[in-house]
Amino acid sequence: MNTATDTTATDKLITASEAAVLFGVSLSTYWKLINRGIAPPRIKMGSYAVRFSLADVCAAIERLKTTAAAAGSGPIPAALAA
Repeated sequence: MNTATDTTATDKLITASEAAVLFGVSLSTYWKLINRGIAPPRIKMGSYAVRFSLADVCAAIERLKTTAAAAGSGPIPAALAA
């Protein structure tokens, strides 16, 4: 059942700082990942405030893990190293 009052952990909106922690990178690196299309786009909450979908951030991390595993790279995926 999907109603407006149903919420799960993946429906949560998080800040850029929280998303950067999940990615394991600095905040400035996280913004670079957004600009490169690696991290999910921001959701504008007002004139200045932005948030990110936790589900989208987790999905992006899983894509990076899958890509890194398939490429046989080390702990830092090539997308993050450049």
